Amino acid sequence: YFTKRTDSSVRIYIGKKEVFLKEGVYEYTLIYRVKGQIGHFKDHDELYWNVNGTKWEFPINKVRAIVKLPAVPPDSIIYTAYTGRYREGKDYTAYIDDSGRVVFESVREFAPGENLTIVVGWPKGYVKEGGFLKMIKESFPAKFLIISILYYLILWIILGRDIPKGTIVPRFRPPKNLSPAAVRFIMNMGYDTGCLVANILSLAVKGMVKIKNPSEGLYFIDRKDVKVRLRSDERIVLNKIGKKGLIISEDNFNEDLAHMDSALENNLMKRFGKYFRINTIYTYIPPLIYLVIWVWFFIRGLRWNVILHLDILILILLLIGTVGLIALLILGYTGGENIGEGTLGPLGTIPYLNYALAMMYYTVEQALYKLTRKTKLRYFSRNFVNITILILGVMLLTGLLIVFSALKPSWHYFISLFGFIAVLITAWIWDYYMRSPTKEGRKLMDEIEGFKMFLKTAEKEKMRHIYNEDLAVIYERFLPYAYALDIVDVWVKKFEGSLKDYKPVWYNGRGSFGIPSIYGLSAALGAFVIDIPEISLSEGFGGLGGSSGFSGGFSGGGGGG
Repeated sequence: YFTKRTDSSVRIYIGKKEVFLKEGVYEYTLIYRVKGQIGHFKDHDELYWNVNGTKWEFPINKVRAIVKLPAVPPDSIIYTAYTGRYREGKDYTAYIDDSGRVVFESVREFAPGENLTIVVGWPKGYVKEGGFLKMIKESFPAKFLIISILYYLILWIILGRDIPKGTIVPRFRPPKNLSPAAVRFIMNMGYDTGCLVANILSLAVKGMVKIKNPSEGLYFIDRKDVKVRLRSDERIVLNKIGKKGLIISEDNFNEDLAHMDSALENNLMKRFGKYFRINTIYTYIPPLIYLVIWVWFFIRGLRWNVILHLDILILILLLIGTVGLIALLILGYTGGENIGEGTLGPLGTIPYLNYALAMMYYTVEQALYKLTRKTKLRYFSRNFVNITILILGVMLLTGLLIVFSALKPSWHYFISLFGFIAVLITAWIWDYYMRSPTKEGRKLMDEIEGFKMFLKTAEKEKMRHIYNEDLAVIYERFLPYAYALDIVDVWVKKFEGSLKDYKPVWYNGRGSFGIPSIYGLSAALGAFVIDIPEISLSEGFGGLGGSSGFSGGFSGGGGGG
């Protein structure tokens, strides 16, 4: 004999294919051991077993099953069974014989695909539960997850551990004349929209732009005709604002803002990415290996004759949904910019795919916006990305559901899929901790820490003495840095008793003393997500399991067949 896996089952081939048996009665005895088939519930243990299964393609005259338990008193044993293709019937007899065994027998001939499912329960204490360690030992997803965590621990020891901090010395100015956005980018070892907020504030206090806040959640950024020396990342933001200015609203996604955000991130990464290691390529190796293994076993178990007979329209649904979502993924890396220039992270190694998919989609999006911006259809064009993702996602999900219903895959595949999600989430969490500064980066971060210490602890009069300037000037100059370093609340409170009549010329809007709500500006930056502390400056300086098989035919799962 030999065995062959199909889906999550094992098919046993007995004899030789070139030998034909003569007509007669033949008896075969198969002895095998199966793990993990006992269900442990709160008040009882249980065996839920598919005796013959639903994959036989010929009628079965009679099905009989005998369950021999440990020394369980017969009067404490409970049992039931189900028959039919969907376990909806009761065409069986069952009893406990003189030896204490539970006997099940079918009372009619089974058609192809019909099955006898038996359920036997007994009091707890007769079968030892394996516990957590047994579950780990018998579960591939659990074992893979533990191996992945060990891999991440070793990887963190080798690559992810931060170089110890040096001596932090207070600094009166940011090191290397860094912009607020650069300071935040380096300290966080990555980009977030707070970098953009910090640079907008920097341009404002320098007189390059004016922030107007006529109502809650709505901001106008107007460009001023002032010549001031700017850093390259500040100039990118200023150029993207343009002569017409910029509108920022919590209620609407701003495409120009998305392009600005993307361009600033690219600039900061090119200039300051050398100061830390992301190590992302190593972080996502376990999910990739898991996915390859899962797909391999899934393909091995597929019924290709079913797939080849699927309607061509279903295959088109899958193709359009998959390719379309890939195009949107590429577009998401660029915000419509730098397409085809190899700046798309892991997708940057496929420049032709970048151009063919993302550029075509971006062109259509822009054309629709220009055609509809003066009509009632402008809402559709402004939300073209979201609407398209929804349509393509529905197409892909519909195609997958149809294919899965035709293939009837085992539930083990879905459990394994949840295992993949767990491994992927673990990789995403470790991706944050795998970032580590280089030696040069650690030194620069120590200098920034010193600057942060000074802003946080230095007294106002000492600052006035050091800079020999008015407190309002000092407050404005370092306000963007205070926001970038997440100490803006400390910075504002430091000056609250000295600048009661202060009204910045670069801000016009709500607030009893004209102080802009910095965090309100953060929240209004399009569809971006920012961790916003509970502080507002808009008011100025004023203050996996299962259920028992006895509950129904489909509830308990079960093996066998």
